Amino acid sequence: MSRYQLPTLLILIGYIIGIMLAKHTQVYTLSLFSQIGLAVVFITALVSLGLSLSKYRLSIKSASGFALVAIVIVGFYRTVSYNELGRDNHFSYFKSTQWHSGTIQDLPVTGKSIKFELSINHSGNHLDSLSPSSGNLLTYLPIDRESEQLKQGDIILIKANIRAIRDNANPRVFDYKAYLANRNIHYQAFVKAEDWLLIGEGGLPYFYQLASRARDFSLRTITTYIQSTNNQAVASAMILGIRSLISDELYDAYTDTGAVHVLAVSGLHVSIISSMILFFLTRSKRNTPMMKGIQLIIVLSLIWGFVLLTGAAPAVKRAAWMFTLFFIGKIFNKDTNIYNVLSLSALLMLVYSPYMLFQASFQFSFLALWSIVFFVPVLSRYVSSPNKILNYGIGLIIVATAAQVLVAPLTIYFFHKFAKYFWLSGLFVVVLAYGVLGLGISLIGFEAVGLSILNSNIVAPILNTLLCLFNWIITTIQQIPNSSADGLWLDDWVLVLLYVAIGCFMIFVSRQRKSYLFVCLSCFTLFLGSQLIRKSTMYNSNSLYVYDVYGSSLIDIMHGKSNTTLKSKNLTSESEYFIATNNRAYHGIVAQQYVDSGQVEGGQVTTKENFFAFDDYLFMYAGHDSIYQYKSTVPVDVAIIQDDYIPDIHKLREYYDIRSIIVDGTNSYDIKTLVRKECYKYKIPFHDTQYGAYTMTF
Repeated sequence: MSRYQLPTLLILIGYIIGIMLAKHTQVYTLSLFSQIGLAVVFITALVSLGLSLSKYRLSIKSASGFALVAIVIVGFYRTVSYNELGRDNHFSYFKSTQWHSGTIQDLPVTGKSIKFELSINHSGNHLDSLSPSSGNLLTYLPIDRESEQLKQGDIILIKANIRAIRDNANPRVFDYKAYLANRNIHYQAFVKAEDWLLIGEGGLPYFYQLASRARDFSLRTITTYIQSTNNQAVASAMILGIRSLISDELYDAYTDTGAVHVLAVSGLHVSIISSMILFFLTRSKRNTPMMKGIQLIIVLSLIWGFVLLTGAAPAVKRAAWMFTLFFIGKIFNKDTNIYNVLSLSALLMLVYSPYMLFQASFQFSFLALWSIVFFVPVLSRYVSSPNKILNYGIGLIIVATAAQVLVAPLTIYFFHKFAKYFWLSGLFVVVLAYGVLGLGISLIGFEAVGLSILNSNIVAPILNTLLCLFNWIITTIQQIPNSSADGLWLDDWVLVLLYVAIGCFMIFVSRQRKSYLFVCLSCFTLFLGSQLIRKSTMYNSNSLYVYDVYGSSLIDIMHGKSNTTLKSKNLTSESEYFIATNNRAYHGIVAQQYVDSGQVEGGQVTTKENFFAFDDYLFMYAGHDSIYQYKSTVPVDVAIIQDDYIPDIHKLREYYDIRSIIVDGTNSYDIKTLVRKECYKYKIPFHDTQYGAYTMTF
């Protein structure tokens, strides 16, 4: 690389720093003074860059520094301007607005209601006074015959009160608000059946309309020819990127075996499609510039055709851009550096949507590719076999292992588990994915040209058999004892520490500088020490958590590695899992028990009617007047008001020495307000779980 060339990776790093600065400072708009200041710094950096590369020849390091400053400013400004809350006509700025019209941006998802992202274009208080507006709104409609017919690109009119998406009050739960904010969605609306109307179709650009029609046709074809529900779900996920059909049990099987990436259409799928196309195109021995140009057109047309087929999902577009840049470089006989291709494709996607940086799918895609590109050659030097078949199997294991190096910390961070047999599933996943994708695309193609007889007699039976084999292999691997290490936890700073260690190791392997190996080992030692200290602290402490659950009650009493749970009978296992699993993983819980009454095995928690006790602490449920049948001289550390019960605080104090009062999710807003006023009157500490789960450590 010459003095006058700046590496693509440096540009990407600078741009990412700018994005993170804008995100961390939470700046939505820039004043005129701020814009002038940024412009002055940007121009100064560019002038300094020019001087450093001109006859003054300051140094390449100085040039890189000035360029980095300029790129950071570009990333910062682009991120600020991208945030929809900074737009003057955002729908949330229309006071008392009830009417909104907009276009459905994604495929509606059916659960307890119909959910989709609505891109608002007009808002107002009355139908005859709608004004142009903008913004993305997460919209929920009741399930009925009309709402089930909605599709991507439909234009609808709604009447609703817009609500800001609030933080989840429970500790360490999945941050749904941040998840949506990283997709530029900050508000939601629950619309009644009589308060919406379909007013048009085809509201998306032509490319996306075409993609939506292609995906709808493909999904109908798959559900027509594929037999079982699980087979339909896997085929839809792998070929079209539609994962809403996958059951929780099947998804857990793929997660526990380290094969879940095959269900998310991304770089793996595009690379498989590309390799199949190139296999046939490279059969020709002619290597003229014209033939190369024809090959490029065919390859890119089919790759972007696959993007259309999947509904132009972001992960597929990322991979398509990467392979487009790679093939263009190859066709012009350039020395295509895969790291530059990865960096440039990531940069292009982040320029288009800076918030992609904070999306797990973006992080997994590029880290997996980067890990494979770097570590496969390294591992291949030491592991090989003269037997071609055995060497091919070893190669698959190497690829699976290489991908895990940079992906594993992120997997533990997000999912709190690690698949121990990823190498075993890796032996089959790629091979079977070739078959499923090839046959699946053939199935759709034959149906499109009217050759359904081939689908019925040849393609569909083979594809069904292959999908059955795929699911059987995955579920069989999952059933191996201890196939997945669950309950793992990484804090933010520990995750950064791990990636610093891995990065230093990669530099050591590339440049053989021992100082980087020393930093790597130091970071890894610090990581191990922090984990030991955290576990020791957790195992020697006891905690009480009263979670925020709408309409239900959920209480965890953690003692060492064990946890005792008291919960409402109406609370589903799915809701409990969502609310409490991450917090239990953080505390390293390995033994779980539930109790309604009586003595819990081991004697840690004792319950009797309205009371439960643990480690010299006494807690009380207050849900009806039966609490007055006892008087206690033992202080009640926490009284939990439940089921819209209005206690007589004065009388309650005569019966018990109440140290604090909590109202949980089983109480209405009005009851909480009354209890809060009474607690303030008698100066009793009060806590409402709606504003954060109650936590007590002892």
